[in-house]
Amino acid sequence: MDIPNIKLILDLRNYTEVLKQVDASNRVYLTRNRHSEYGILTMAQSKICNPVCTT
Repeated sequence: MDIPNIKLILDLRNYTEVLKQVDASNRVYLTRNRHSEYGILTMAQSKICNPVCTT
């Protein structure tokens, strides 16, 4: 089991560096006030989670 990649939402100041950590097998989770707030995933992962979405 992989360790989740958890970042503070403030880390988006350097969003290019955060996005470099997202790939087909890694999501990045953003927290605000120590609570999960958002998840960043690739479009390929998005289609796996929601197969209705098409481009």
